Amino acid sequence: AFCYGICLLNSSCISISGNNITNNDYGIQLLASSNNSISGNNIANNMDGICLYASHRNSLYENNVTNSSEGIFLRYSGNNTISANNVANNLIGIVLSDDSYYNNVSGNNITANNWVGIVLDGYANRNNISGNNIANNEYGIYLYSSFNNSIHGNTITNGFYGICPFESSNNSIYHNNFVNNTQQVYD
Repeated sequence: AFCYGICLLNSSCISISGNNITNNDYGIQLLASSNNSISGNNIANNMDGICLYASHRNSLYENNVTNSSEGIFLRYSGNNTISANNVANNLIGIVLSDDSYYNNVSGNNITANNWVGIVLDGYANRNNISGNNIANNEYGIYLYSSFNNSIHGNTITNGFYGICPFESSNNSIYHNNFVNNTQQVYD
């Protein structure tokens, strides 16, 4: 029940692992921090589960992020790896926003988020979204003003829209598996 469960400011080479972080505004926040590892944490009932702002080359893996507004939220952040996380029952699962670039989002289980599984917004460019299980979200993947991203090898099931690009171009969308969505790709 704090503003920040854990906050790194201008920090590097820190490992955050094995924590239970609940009922805060921000579960874990990195501000201008790079080359850190966030793994094996249980992060629940926060406004934002994990938030990176102007932070680069961090690894986020094997975290359980649930019941927050945004599960994992990146702004102005690049070259981060987000993998093997369970991101469930949030408003939005994972958000890459505001010039977030060259991030790798792969092998995550992104389920039962109330609105969108993954959002790329506000010039989130040149990101790789691959091998994720995205199920039971209204939108599987939503792109808004985002370009040159690669979206492939994801399994997107039981949503209204599988993938919805809006005012976005030059994205490579291929080899995704769509099952039981009302509309697979909105164009």
